[in-house]
Amino acid sequence: RTLRASAGVFFQANRHLLEPLHAAVAAEAAGAPPGDALDAFGGAGLFAGALLAGGRRVVSVESDADAAACAREARREWPDGRSWTIAEEDVAGFLDRDDARFSCVVADPPRAGLGKGVAAELADRCLGRFVYVSCDPATLARDLAAILGRGFVLRSCALFDLFAFTHRVEAVV
Repeated sequence: RTLRASAGVFFQANRHLLEPLHAAVAAEAAGAPPGDALDAFGGAGLFAGALLAGGRRVVSVESDADAAACAREARREWPDGRSWTIAEEDVAGFLDRDDARFSCVVADPPRAGLGKGVAAELADRCLGRFVYVSCDPATLARDLAAILGRGFVLRSCALFDLFAFTHRVEAVV
């Protein structure tokens, strides 16, 4: 899949680990029951592509206007792009406005994480598999407490050293 990202848009820039990261999210999402998927903090569409490849209809929520524009460009080029809706708003606002439930939720928030409230709300809306992609162990631990408190169990954790020679490590949980 072709993805667009302008200079001001955050993107997982380690090209050597991009495909394994994408594949890890796709593999975890594949275990969810059939149904629609939510791509929270969807960015330019990296994980939407993984969900679409699994045959799902996808709703991506992204508040950054430039990232959402990049996602819309990708959607136009992808043959399964008609199954992809992009909501340009913040995740909390989307959850307040829309009461949809999803068989799979993929969340890739910024370093600040989801926050306890959004984490709990996303868990409540998830009917099957919740895949959390995190670059900060402290916010991941805080958010997982809220998610696990809603009845989810930790199935797996894969680490990706996307930012070599730094203390940052990406986790797919």
